Amino acid sequence: MLGPNHHDSLTARRQCAIELGRAGDHREAARLFAGLAQEQAQVIGPDHPDTLINCQYHAMHLGEAGDRRGAVRLFADLVQDYARVWGPDQLMTFSVRHHHALQLWSAGEYRETIGLLGDLARDQERVLGPDHRGTLSARYHHAVNLGRAGEHQEAARLLAKLAQAYAWVQGSDDPATGLVCGNHAHFSS
Repeated sequence: MLGPNHHDSLTARRQCAIELGRAGDHREAARLFAGLAQEQAQVIGPDHPDTLINCQYHAMHLGEAGDRRGAVRLFADLVQDYARVWGPDQLMTFSVRHHHALQLWSAGEYRETIGLLGDLARDQERVLGPDHRGTLSARYHHAVNLGRAGEHQEAARLLAKLAQAYAWVQGSDDPATGLVCGNHAHFSS
């Protein structure tokens, strides 16, 4: 008998939560990930990568289940945890910052979202370079959210520059390039 806190048991429970989320049962997936994260914090520590990743999945599924405010709170804590554990300029930290900003947007916090995405895009460009996919994604979400907030001229300006970068990095026929160009056309009109 392995016991509920054995690594294999925790892995099996995590896989169950992942599959529930894939099937669309985000509320149950969030509940399972919350329990896993709590147990792992006690067994392997709150700063262990497995604990933090399960906290991230908890926050993601909580947001998908409709609790955007709860997800925002969890992601705000995770941004601090990831920066402390892995450093502020690591890919995992950038990813959690991006998720945090998108959950804020979904919760209606538009101005704060725009600020966070602008900061993220600048930090990623500094660390990863202007043509890294993560940098391009942060720049794209920043520009689109500016447009959604009514700043059409600035969004169009940023998207015009971004369309060139996407065409250079991913090719002019890539769907992501088309999406950027389509949003540029939308906010330019």
